[in-house]
Amino acid sequence: ASITIASSSTSLFLASSPQNKNNNVEDEVDDDVHWYSPITSDPQRSVTFSLLMTICGAILGPFLDSYHSAFGVLQYDNPSIVAVLWGTKEYPALTTTFWVPPLFGLAAFLIGWLYILGDHITILQQQEKEGTTTNSDGDDSDNSPITMSTQLQPVSSSPPSPSPPKILIGIAIFSLQYLLSGLFYSTGKMDRTTLLNVMSFIAAAGFLSLDGSLVGLWTSLATAIGGPLIELALLTFILSDTGNGYHY
Repeated sequence: ASITIASSSTSLFLASSPQNKNNNVEDEVDDDVHWYSPITSDPQRSVTFSLLMTICGAILGPFLDSYHSAFGVLQYDNPSIVAVLWGTKEYPALTTTFWVPPLFGLAAFLIGWLYILGDHITILQQQEKEGTTTNSDGDDSDNSPITMSTQLQPVSSSPPSPSPPKILIGIAIFSLQYLLSGLFYSTGKMDRTTLLNVMSFIAAAGFLSLDGSLVGLWTSLATAIGGPLIELALLTFILSDTGNGYHY
């Protein structure tokens, strides 16, 4: 869900980034465009985006994680936050502990910025390549060196900017994965290999239909690898003797 939300915000950052301004005067092209330009070009916007992503992750993540608690996939040693809400006493809508919302918030923050910076770097590379090609095919009278800052042109193909309905569909599919993974596990009729294959198919179908970008693929892989490693560190080194961990 965070990946889908983050991709919709990319265009807002790139729209006012330095590389999208068409400067025809050489004196106005002194500011080099860097990979971190989306962060520094508008600090207030960067802070706002960071806060929104963190809040979205901190709210949505624990509710989705509660599916796993409800269906017995995992159990918290000390579930300090329990809220029935639209659930039941047996299956409350929210079952989590104090450190889970900040952790999901951090995950959303990182995934959001991976998308923003990944799209930004991809467009910079594309523009630099197009600028190099244009210079080599054009007039040879200008032998000035080709640099990123002098060759960048307005973005020819805008970064992904999905519509609100598409974003909601992405969140729904992501939420469905959480629900189905817990539901299938609770039946006891599906082995782990089959469950993994089903979840992988849903994830791949959602990615191809809603994203399909190289940046999205790398972000998904980073999440798939980094998530279990962080979880392993939590269970082994950080929460093992605190009484605030969880177990499967």
